[in-house]
Parts: sequence; C-alpha cells; structure tokens
Amino acid sequence: WNNKIKELPKEMKYLVTLHELSVVDNELEALGPEIGFMSSLTSLKLTKNHLKTLPTEIGSLVNLVVFKVEKNKLTALPASIGNCHRLKELWLSDNQIASMPIVIESLTQLEVLKLIGNQLKEIPKEIGSLSALRELHLAENKLTTIPKEVGSLRHLEKLLLSRNDLHRIPIEVGLCTRLHALYLDNNPNLITPPKQIANKGTYGIIQYLLRLVESMTTKRLDLSQQELDSVPLEVCELDMLDTLILHENGLPSLRKDIGNMTNLTLLSLTGNYLAELPATVSNLTKLKELTITGNELRQLPAELG
Repeated sequence: WNNKIKELPKEMKYLVTLHELSVVDNELEALGPEIGFMSSLTSLKLTKNHLKTLPTEIGSLVNLVVFKVEKNKLTALPASIGNCHRLKELWLSDNQIASMPIVIESLTQLEVLKLIGNQLKEIPKEIGSLSALRELHLAENKLTTIPKEVGSLRHLEKLLLSRNDLHRIPIEVGLCTRLHALYLDNNPNLITPPKQIANKGTYGIIQYLLRLVESMTTKRLDLSQQELDSVPLEVCELDMLDTLILHENGLPSLRKDIGNMTNLTLLSLTGNYLAELPATVSNLTKLKELTITGNELRQLPAELG
C-alpha cells in the first residue's frame, strides 16, 4: 500500500502458488503479460493506480474470486475477463469505462459488480445471465435506460442507479423482489416510475412495478389511491389489459395514450378531478363499462356519440 511502484517485476511470473496480491495506492501504469502466469491468484487488488488498460492475460486468472481495480483510468475491459468464471466480486468504480463486454454473461458466479463513476451509456442485455448477482452499482454514469433483463436477477438486493440520465426503469425490475436498496435519485428526466411512486422508496417502487408485470398475465390492473397526478405512460402501454381501475388518485386529466388500450372492457375512474375525457377514449371500442362518478365532468367527448 501507498508506495510508488510503477511496474511489477517480470520475475513475479514465478509466483505460481501466490493466492493474494495487493498493489493498492501506487503508481502502476500497466500490467505486464506475466500476470497471466499467476493462475493461483484468488484475490487481486489494484485500486488507486494509473492503469489505462488491462492485459488479455488477465483471463488466465481462472481462480480469481475478488478483483478490485477501482480509481484507475480504465476505458474498457478485455474480453478475456469472461474466462474468470469464479469471480464473485468485480470492483471497477471510478474509472472511465464506456462499455461492458458481452462476455460478462460468463461470470455466472458474480455476486457484486461495482461500476460507479464511469462513462457507461448502456448496459448489455447479457447482464441478465448473472444469476448470482446480489449488488449492482451503476450510479454516476450516463445511462438513459437499463435492459429489461435485469428483471432476471432474482437474488439482487442492491441496485444503485443514482446520478444518471435515466428516463425509464423497465417494469420487469419489479420481479427483483429481494431488492431492499433501489436508488434512483438525481435522474431529472425519470418518468418511470412516476415521482409519486418513486417517493415511496424501494418497497413501494417494487410493489408498483410488480403489479404492472403481473397485470400482463391477469389483464387486470388496480392503481387506486396511488396519488398519481397522471396515468403513467407504462400503464397505457399495457394494451392487453381488459380492466383498469384508477379510483381516488386526484387525476386532473387522462393522457391521450389511454386510447391505445384497445382491449379494455372496464375503465373505472371514480373519485378523481377529471374535467374532461380525451377524444381518444373513443378508440376503446370493446369498452362495456365506463365509471366516472365523483369527478368534475360537464360533458363527454362528442366522439363517444
């Protein structure tokens, strides 16, 4: 720790029985190919150096369980990282990584993946293959969305997404029912989940998203008393629903996208503040029951006939 080592001696390749190597807080600028000979390593810690790349030979460390290389200058990972099948912890925060290799899907024993403070704009859908993952740290990147495959991470307990440019969280995240820490703060353009739901914290968000996912099968969705000030866009996209109940939310209006829910047979809007209905309601040609009591309607759209 805290030396001024700029490179590892080539003779280290003879340390074939070494299990742990820590070169933290030094001045390493590169790792040589000799690192690949140290195949007994289970822990490699290179935090706080000046590394810009990792050698392909890193993939020869097939016994590696913990790999920490935070606070360096990495812009990418070698595809050979996918050979480190025993990895359980991969710490990559505070680098300049712009993308993750698809081969990450091979790291099926990975439990902790930390990528805070990088330059990521997207996460590959192959992330869904990391079935053992418990923690996924993606705060302080440039993400605008995350793949729906995150919903396959059924052991996930922490999902950190603060300080990105996220617009929407896929509703499949609701399937991650073990989540107890879902951080979405400082995503100023976030619309899914709506702010009224996001303000309820992790449990409230997961319950909301899970309800939406389940409604795809049951074809019935009840979002009564959720304090919604508009019908969420993700709800209007559930065009397989036949029943939608939105009692007592204080809705001042309905978004026109409600007209895309063409399989609705029941739409109940009791106890809101609706002064009018959008003309697109006339697209709901299968509608058999429309309940609008307790609103402020003075007339119905002419398109309803």
